[in-house]
Amino acid sequence: MGERKLEIDILRCLGILLVISAHCAFKNALFFEIRTFDVVLLVFISILSFQESSRSNYCNYVKKRFVKLILPIWLFLTAYFILFYIIGIKYSLYEIATSYLMLSGIGYIWIYRVMFINSLVTPIVNKYIKVNSGLMLFVVIIVFLLLTDVSYYLTETIINNSLVQNVIEVLVTYTLGYCSITVLGINWNCLKKKDKLISASLFMIMFISLFILKNTNSIQEFKYPPQSLYLI
Repeated sequence: MGERKLEIDILRCLGILLVISAHCAFKNALFFEIRTFDVVLLVFISILSFQESSRSNYCNYVKKRFVKLILPIWLFLTAYFILFYIIGIKYSLYEIATSYLMLSGIGYIWIYRVMFINSLVTPIVNKYIKVNSGLMLFVVIIVFLLLTDVSYYLTETIINNSLVQNVIEVLVTYTLGYCSITVLGINWNCLKKKDKLISASLFMIMFISLFILKNTNSIQEFKYPPQSLYLI
């Protein structure tokens, strides 16, 4: 285990506060749009905190991620449903099942599904997708973003089966989308300052271009599932 880095802890704290603020009754629309990158920030921080243990044994790594991310949520949900049952508030089997699957259910816990699935692909990205220039990093991430938007387009316009739509959205669109952040996090500390500036500038140009092309006033509407305008 390496030493804790203060800047990562500060950013993680900021990300958590932004998630909390998302579920508070803030009336300032500008603030709500600015804070919408909360999940992206948390995913990025989790990648920066990626430990060497993931390279030793993948099965053991998955078990550790499951114990750390999924098991506590399941324990919380069990206590939650028991408590509400005792006080007379009953949930349907569908709500209970989708809560444990972190799909819909009681809501607000989908981020743990995202973090867990993303953690499963992190060792793979770490092993096979390494870049050494800001331009190459930009190109690789754009490929993931394009695949994400294609997946979203397919589920929204071509596929008519709702079950298939939901499966593709959860397992493909979300995974591809946040994989772009994984690629960024894995390679970020390996780049020189010049390359970081190059990639950051290209992403800014891409964001402004997409914002104009989409003709929208809200980035938030591209968050569920994540699309290129939100992720970039």
